Amino acid sequence: MRKLGFILLFSGFAWLTFQQFENFMRAGLRHVGLSQYAKLSADPNHKYTEQDVRTHIRETALAVNEQFPVVLAPGFTMLAGGLLLALAKRRPQSQDAA
Repeated sequence: MRKLGFILLFSGFAWLTFQQFENFMRAGLRHVGLSQYAKLSADPNHKYTEQDVRTHIRETALAVNEQFPVVLAPGFTMLAGGLLLALAKRRPQSQDAA
């Protein structure tokens, strides 16, 4: 039971770490910035309304949010491993190993 707990705990941590490094190593947000910039007016004298600015900020935030993975599955894997470790019985320590 403890082996399974350690396996779940470490595999969830490795999964989460891999997801974060994968996003860090690639330029995942560059195309979001470029696509949002392309939506702006080419006219330097163009004036944006407050609603235009709010809409553009919301679209950018949603596009950025879609780029990052959901961490619930690795988190629950680590939680299950931690609970198994907490609830599993430990081996009694031998007295003759001194």
